Amino acid sequence: MKKILITTIITALTIGAMSAQNVTFGARAGVNMSTMMPAGETTPLNDGFGMRTAPNFGLFTELHVNPTFSLRVGVEYSALGGRRDGMQAMPSQRLVNELVGGLGMVGMLLPPDIMAGVMGTLGAWSAQNPYYYVNVENTVKFDFVTIPVLAQFGTNLGDSPWRIHANVGPVLSFILSGSEVASGTSPRFSDATGTTTLWDALPQEIQDIASLLPPAIAPDLEAMFGGEVTFGTTETTGEMRSVNLGVAANLGLSFQHNRHRFFLEVGGSYGFFTVQNADNGNRLAGLTVSLGYAVSLW
Repeated sequence: MKKILITTIITALTIGAMSAQNVTFGARAGVNMSTMMPAGETTPLNDGFGMRTAPNFGLFTELHVNPTFSLRVGVEYSALGGRRDGMQAMPSQRLVNELVGGLGMVGMLLPPDIMAGVMGTLGAWSAQNPYYYVNVENTVKFDFVTIPVLAQFGTNLGDSPWRIHANVGPVLSFILSGSEVASGTSPRFSDATGTTTLWDALPQEIQDIASLLPPAIAPDLEAMFGGEVTFGTTETTGEMRSVNLGVAANLGLSFQHNRHRFFLEVGGSYGFFTVQNADNGNRLAGLTVSLGYAVSLW
């Protein structure tokens, strides 16, 4: 998909450059107001996101084929994501991974049967209970490099220097980073009611195994699963789809002064595929408001 779109971009630029009456170079910067929407089946993990506001900026080249039509190709940095506040679901597998990371190399010092028992039992538990719940403020952040290829149509407002335009086209996105930034202190609960901690809901066999772990070299499972936890930033780049494809559209108003053009644009974007490497993850959608400047070569 990436190779096909890049080939299409190069072909379009070549054809556009050969037929262009004018070429402009410009920059634009503004804000994204984005959110995350469930794709496929709605689950506690992919539902309930509100809007995140973050920056968007980049450079572009516009090939003017005639006074009405032009082709605009850009390279932009775009920050997207969503917010959830209050009681919300988290993936249980991430907690198991956190436990494994907490053990680290010292886990090799534990008796093999104990280690295998802890990991096997926790693995089975996370498969049967894919979510746990915490009461925090959580912002999901994604940073992308995007390549929008937009067909643009515009017209002057009479004899004035003002002009309106509209554009639409595909957007290729490359993930730079992904993270979840949670703030607050909360126990980990077994369900959204917040009445039972994970520790109280764990099978007795896990609690019995946990009591065998030497406190000096192993995490305190009772504190991890049942105590107050202060949340911070969790890196999620490895869980993200590296390349995505979507569509963008904008409406704009510009002012032309000699070879210089200043414009305001309001538009939106929508991702065709889940941003995570999961069929029941989230698609990204958002609104963008930006200011821009372009200069004509002739």
